[in-house]
Amino acid sequence: MVRNTIKTRIIGFALATHLGPTLAVSTIATTLGLQAGLGPMAPVLFVVAFTGQCSVGWSNDAADAGLDALAKRVEKPTVQGAVSPTQLWYAASIAAVISIGLSWLLTWQSALLYGVALGSAWIYNLALKATWASFVPYAVSFGLLPAIVTVAGSPSHWPPRSVMLGAVLLGVGAHFINTLKDVSHDHTTGVRGLPQMMGPGLSLWVGVACTAMSLSLFFLAAHASSWALMVMIAGALGLVAVVTTALLKAHHWAWRLIIGEALLCVVMMVVSGTALRH
Repeated sequence: MVRNTIKTRIIGFALATHLGPTLAVSTIATTLGLQAGLGPMAPVLFVVAFTGQCSVGWSNDAADAGLDALAKRVEKPTVQGAVSPTQLWYAASIAAVISIGLSWLLTWQSALLYGVALGSAWIYNLALKATWASFVPYAVSFGLLPAIVTVAGSPSHWPPRSVMLGAVLLGVGAHFINTLKDVSHDHTTGVRGLPQMMGPGLSLWVGVACTAMSLSLFFLAAHASSWALMVMIAGALGLVAVVTTALLKAHHWAWRLIIGEALLCVVMMVVSGTALRH
């Protein structure tokens, strides 16, 4: 019985990290670090990003535990009873402290920027998720990612503006796209962030616009390399497909396609990583 309880709790903690996005962000940060020439410090960047994302996921599920129960989101570990909100708050706080502490192994400037990015994500969970300013933490946290990497380099420097702006737009687009799948849950719980206020139709178009501009900015930063050109062609075709399905009111397919478009933006961001070298 004890083993079962421990196993269930471990699985609950793992689910509450939002493991897919956590691994994705950590991998992107590490890849950008390697592209920017961080070398041996890139694995440190992975651990920093991973523990930080765990803290964001855990605090998110802890803060939303009551709303998730109201919406009967049985896939959530707090609703299943695998972990309690209190346990998640403790774990999230410890992970955040570890993450910020490890970030000082990079450079103090990078650690400060990382602290702002992580704090922004926590502020979203605690205060801004259900307000018109819900997009701001996404813009701040995503936008600072390239700078966290380059400021940790030697010599320390700021990334190209096109890369930072592309990251900002990718973050905002991801926020609008991510809410599309939770429309019914958000309606039940009364969550009213900016995408919910605008509605799923308009939110989809905002996501399309943001991903298109983000893809273009990363493409420019990549100096039209052969890899970047292939991704850009795929992205252009993807955008045509998204717009077509949206106009035909096939919103389910449009959402699936725009997720793929966001992933292409991430690929283009990684391809443009060489622009982060001084």
